[in-house]
Amino acid sequence: MLRRIKPLGWLVILAIMGLFLTGISHLVSGQTQTVANLPNRETDIQLKDKLPSKYPDISMGIEMKVSGAYQIRVQQPSTKSATINDILRNWIDSQKDSFIDQFADTSEDSKEEAPSLKISVITEQIASDSYNFIFTEEESDQRTETKVFTIDVKHERELKLDDILKMDDATVKTLREQMKASLVKQDSSVSDDALDRFFSDPSAWNWAVNQKAFTLYIDDDSTTLKAPIPIESLYLHFTDDIAEIIDMSAEQKQEKNDTIEAEKERIRKEKEQRKEQEKRKAEERAKQQKNSPTHEGKYVALTFDDGPSSDVTPRVLDTLAQHDAKATFFMLGNRVEALPKTAQQVAAAGHEIGNHTVDHADLSTLDPEGIRNEIGQSADSIEQATGIRPYFIRPPYGAFNDAVINDVANQGDTLILWSVDSLDWQSRNANAVISEIQKEITSGAIVLMHDIHPSTADALPQLLDWLESQGYQFVTVSQLLEMEGQNGVGPYYGNVK
Repeated sequence: MLRRIKPLGWLVILAIMGLFLTGISHLVSGQTQTVANLPNRETDIQLKDKLPSKYPDISMGIEMKVSGAYQIRVQQPSTKSATINDILRNWIDSQKDSFIDQFADTSEDSKEEAPSLKISVITEQIASDSYNFIFTEEESDQRTETKVFTIDVKHERELKLDDILKMDDATVKTLREQMKASLVKQDSSVSDDALDRFFSDPSAWNWAVNQKAFTLYIDDDSTTLKAPIPIESLYLHFTDDIAEIIDMSAEQKQEKNDTIEAEKERIRKEKEQRKEQEKRKAEERAKQQKNSPTHEGKYVALTFDDGPSSDVTPRVLDTLAQHDAKATFFMLGNRVEALPKTAQQVAAAGHEIGNHTVDHADLSTLDPEGIRNEIGQSADSIEQATGIRPYFIRPPYGAFNDAVINDVANQGDTLILWSVDSLDWQSRNANAVISEIQKEITSGAIVLMHDIHPSTADALPQLLDWLESQGYQFVTVSQLLEMEGQNGVGPYYGNVK
């Protein structure tokens, strides 16, 4: 049989054996190969230079490196822009180098299994010449991370957040709310601490955008969560260039314009409401000042917190009326909603009404939104019941911080505390209340009491008799501040002994 093979046949056989041996040596050496030059693996995966791409301007190459120390498999997109290709290539190379460096000094014998790095990519077209390249990096089938490049091929640039969104506090707040809602919809969640870390550094965000959604990616343990936010939720926060960047439809452009116009109208109405509030405040101040006592003699501002109460507040009102005394009542919004008629009685008697939050929350523990809700919603409830919008704010427990001051200042309100604490909330004893006030009282003081304790109503007749015998006049907080020449955000405490 061998004798029948001609010399030319032997040459062909030797050439085939040489090619086979060369392929084996390359596989063993672990050198990086283009996919077309690598032999078929035992998995029967067909390795090719390029993967199919549905976008004519985008090609997809694949690269593999296999050695006893590690394995690497990378998908590499390529565009018609050399600049863009360099951006993508540089990131891929950095990930490969970082992965290889982890095992550079580790002997192969110490590894139970050769570690692997797989970088795959999904391409999403945004417009005719712009794309999202969403890379998934997976190490040893365990740790997964996402890296997104949003690319404008036509202008050879990587799009940044500032190209897409107006990155101000309102935008970040909306993104955070929408991201949480998106994750909840998917039955996923991220801790507030993780969200705090994520939103503290927008430059590190991974994001993608298209006609339907702006998507944020957040790493959570060993995986990456994807939170798509509907485009319409962000109309107020997009830059003017967004319509061109994502090739908005005519309907979307109209919806965006309508949303912006509606927001302008809301802001206009809000300004009008604030002007009206300022007008009411000025009228209330003028009314109080008109009825102010003279600056001669001694005067004290009596204040009552935590009401109204169906039992105690009417008793307090009766005693004040008998002495022709006016006081300031710092009401809780939820109590006013429960007892609107009692709140109306306080207003009808000519007393001053202040705001003590919705439900006696410690404002110093809340974020700005929580502070605004506690104060604003309580003011709404009081105004609805009495027709008076309170502009004096007394923080529960006397607790406040810069965030509280900022909110009060932004609303044009005033923060009021106290200089004499009756301790009626502690003693619940009429004689103890009278004794405490007698010990601490001085002209110009603001006295703290509560119209929810029967013992306070019990103490009031004797207390007012004594104060009058000492020459004190009863004033509201606004009258006291006017007499003292004080105005502004405060806080104001009143005089101490």
